[in-house]
Amino acid sequence: MGPDHDVNLKAAYLMAQAAAPGMKAAGWGRMINMAAGSAFIRNHGVYGLAKSAVILLTEALALELGPQITVNAVAPGQIAESGPDISAIDPTFVDRAIRHTPAGRLVTRQEVANLIAWLCSPAADLITGHTIPIDGGWRFNRF
Repeated sequence: MGPDHDVNLKAAYLMAQAAAPGMKAAGWGRMINMAAGSAFIRNHGVYGLAKSAVILLTEALALELGPQITVNAVAPGQIAESGPDISAIDPTFVDRAIRHTPAGRLVTRQEVANLIAWLCSPAADLITGHTIPIDGGWRFNRF
């Protein structure tokens, strides 16, 4: 495995392995994995492969760890606050991404955090094994 797999997939697996026993013993737990929009759009090769594997891991863990533990993932699209860094590499990317996004803007870090907090709340008791894109529709293909 290369660095993309170590950071994005292996880390999620090892964290689940470490946290699950305590959650099981407590009779309750929430695991939230970080996928990415690149899992749905074939634009980042090995990184997209690692994030796709995180989605599969999320589904498998939901089956293995339920009912005490719910396991979900969030898949952010391009994060607005990363715009300046990306613009240094490709000055046209942010504007193109916004034009391509039906919501007309990029997701913020706070919006991702809010979704994660909600998934950890009692309101999400019956949501498990899902990956929730939070990208304003960016992943949809347009012609």
